[in-house]
Amino acid sequence: MSLDERQTEPAVNWPALVAVGVAILMTTADLMIVQTALPSMERTFGIGPDVGQWLILAYAGATIALQMPAGRWLDSVSPRHGYLLATGGFMVASVLCAIAPNAWFLIGARLVQGAFGALLGALVPAIIVSSAPPERRGRAMGIVGTLGPLGAVAGPVLGGILLAWWDWRGIFLVNVPVGLAAMFLGGRAISAKGNRITVPGIGFARETLAAVIAGGSLFTALTLASSTHPRYGLAAAALLVTVLAGAWWYREPGGNALLGLLGVWPMGVILLGSFGVNIIGGTLNYLPPFTLDEMIHLPVSQWGLVLLSMPLGLAIASNLGGFVTDWLGAARTTIIGACVILLGTALLAVAPAWGGAWGFAARLLLTGLGMGMYHVPAQTLFMTQAPAELRATAGAAVNLLRNLGFSVGPALATLLWYLTGSGPGDGLKASYGIPVTAALVTLTTTVWLVRRASRPVPVPAS
Repeated sequence: MSLDERQTEPAVNWPALVAVGVAILMTTADLMIVQTALPSMERTFGIGPDVGQWLILAYAGATIALQMPAGRWLDSVSPRHGYLLATGGFMVASVLCAIAPNAWFLIGARLVQGAFGALLGALVPAIIVSSAPPERRGRAMGIVGTLGPLGAVAGPVLGGILLAWWDWRGIFLVNVPVGLAAMFLGGRAISAKGNRITVPGIGFARETLAAVIAGGSLFTALTLASSTHPRYGLAAAALLVTVLAGAWWYREPGGNALLGLLGVWPMGVILLGSFGVNIIGGTLNYLPPFTLDEMIHLPVSQWGLVLLSMPLGLAIASNLGGFVTDWLGAARTTIIGACVILLGTALLAVAPAWGGAWGFAARLLLTGLGMGMYHVPAQTLFMTQAPAELRATAGAAVNLLRNLGFSVGPALATLLWYLTGSGPGDGLKASYGIPVTAALVTLTTTVWLVRRASRPVPVPAS
């Protein structure tokens, strides 16, 4: 490439990408650190796991319930102001978590954290797309996408260090300097084009209420169906409430915005494939500890490196996938990722314990590589096809499916485990059928997408 060509090549807004990357690293690492610190929090407040689990569920529930209403509202404000509100709100909520005098105050602060996390989740993909020209969006998406798995890997390590030298309150206070750095970078680099922050109207409140009811009843249905003593009748009733609340939300303006988004080819197909990959991710975060314990009989002290293999594969392939996307095209790169995912999940399902701990880790690494190679081009294609006025809504849809997949996957695996657990290890081995099935759905939809995209458009006769 000549000097003149390099000078005329559209520039990437790297400072904006660094700003959103720091925010992603902060929120992902925070989530993993909190999981590490749960026992310490429970001892401080004298609570058991039944209450302690809500320190995780409160954040996840708020993120899922507010994702789509937040995305639609953010489409009406400037990216810079939305980003500063989301990052600053997350930082303030972290301080509230750190000074919590009791468990219920901490759970409420985690709800607030999850609400601002939903804003960040919707904004980040939209800011990435607007900060890079089409021919370099794959690399931009891949570089920022690498930071999520890195946060998942670094979170437990950082959490252990903070708990050893401080206490659990320090894990939240660490977000203050990181959040300030992210706000400084974002305030200077992210586009301010658009309206300033406006107070959401009554429509936003209705959409949020409908989403909260739908999300809460869905979590209830999954919990009832996948518990040790499943109550299918109550689970079916909760699922019916989910459907009714979803229909209510669909009739609101947010539902119309999503319908308009899915009406753009090939948005719905990409979301279906991505949902399958997120179910795989959720399932393979849940099943491996049981496999190491019950089938491979590995001491707990040696689990760490094995469990980090899938996030490591994701981090490696996310960066590589960005370059391949810009070179080969997003649609075709998703085929490569889907094939690798299917191979990795199939090898896991055939014999989870084959090859011992390192053989198991190798198959998790292979699956993580495929997921990274799929996520980046799929998200790049989805966000590029989204209309500019609906990019935050599109980003919200991507993150909603990620959170739902990570919640639905373990519930489906547990349900299949209980239904097929006739002998030692039978149910656990059968549970690996969930990621294989999801991988087949992902590959099928991806192949159909590429084949349809490659068909020539008929030219009408003159």
